Amino acid sequence: MKEDNIRQKSIERDIRYTLFRMSLLGMCLISLVILLSYLITKRPLVNTITMVTIILLCLIMYRFSCNPDRYAFSRISLYVLFTFIYVPFGFFTSPGSNSSMPYYILFIIFLETFLAVNPWEYLFPLSVMIIQIVLLRLELALPGSFEPFESAEQRMIDLSINYTIAALFIVGIIVFVMRKYDEYSTNLHRVSVTDKLTGLYNRLYLEEWGEAEMSRSLRTGEPLTVIFIDLNNFKRINDTFGHHEGDRVLKDIGGIIRRCSRNYDVCARIGGDEFIILLPATSREAAQAQVSRLDGAFAEYSHKYREQRFSASFGLADSREEKAFSSLLKKADQRLYIDKEERKGTPAR
Repeated sequence: MKEDNIRQKSIERDIRYTLFRMSLLGMCLISLVILLSYLITKRPLVNTITMVTIILLCLIMYRFSCNPDRYAFSRISLYVLFTFIYVPFGFFTSPGSNSSMPYYILFIIFLETFLAVNPWEYLFPLSVMIIQIVLLRLELALPGSFEPFESAEQRMIDLSINYTIAALFIVGIIVFVMRKYDEYSTNLHRVSVTDKLTGLYNRLYLEEWGEAEMSRSLRTGEPLTVIFIDLNNFKRINDTFGHHEGDRVLKDIGGIIRRCSRNYDVCARIGGDEFIILLPATSREAAQAQVSRLDGAFAEYSHKYREQRFSASFGLADSREEKAFSSLLKKADQRLYIDKEERKGTPAR
C-alpha cells in the first residue's frame, strides 16, 4: 500500500501527467468549437460524427487517467487514436491539405512529443510525420477522394477558426510547461540551499553569500558582521528525550533565529547544533543588540530544559577585523568558545 501511494504521488508530480489530463479536457473544448465550425461551414455529417467521437473518447480517457494504474493505458490509447485513426481518417474526410488538418497534425506531433514518458513512445510523433507525408502524396494520386469546400469563404472561415485554436493550444502548452519549469527550478534551488530540518539556509549557501557580501563590504566600506551560535548541552536533550525531541528543538531554534533577525540577514545552520547569521551593513556594536535579543529568547525557551542545562553561546566578528570571509568565521568561532567557557556548567539565564 505504501509503495502504491509513493508511486501515485510520483506520477501526480510528473508535469506530463498534469499536461495529459489538461490536454484531454482542452481537446474536448476544442472539438466542441470545431464541431460548431463544421456546422457553420456545412461540412459532411462524417466530420460531425468524428468530433463527437473524439469528445467521448477524450472524456473516457480522462476518467481512466484518474487511476494512476490506468494512466499509461490512457496515454497510449491517445497516441493510437491520434496517430493511426484521427490523422488518416480526418485527412481523408476533409479537403486534405486545403483544410485545417495540417495545423492539427503539427499540433498532434507537438503534443505527443511533450507527453512521451518512455523513449519508445517517441515513435508515435515520428509515425505521424511519416503518415502526413504519405497522405500528401496520396492527395496528388487520388484528388477525387477529398471533399472540397463549397466556397472560398467557407474555407477561410474554417482555416481561421482552426488555425487560431491550434495556435492558442500550442501557446497554452508552452506557457504551462515553462511556468512548471520555473516552479521546479525555484523549488530545486530552494531545496539545494536550505537545511531540511530547520528551514534555514545551509552551509553551501552561507559560504557563497558570505564571499559575495565580504567582497561588497571591502568595496563599499560597509561592515559585515557574523554571529556564530552554538547550543550548549544539546546532546543531553537527545540522550534524555530522544532524537525526535532533539529535532523539534532544532526546528524551534531555527524559528527563534528567524524571528530575531531582519529580512535581509542570512540565517544558516552549518552543522548539528551550530548556526550562523550574516548581518550586511552592520557593525559589531550594532549586532550586539541582536545577540541580546537572541540570548533572551533562547533563555526563555530553554527553561523547559533546565535539568539538561541547555543554553546557547555566541561569537561575533566583523569585516573591520578580517579581510577574508573564512577568517571572519574563524574569528567569530574563537569568540564563541570564549563565551562557551564562561557559560560552561551554568543553566540558561
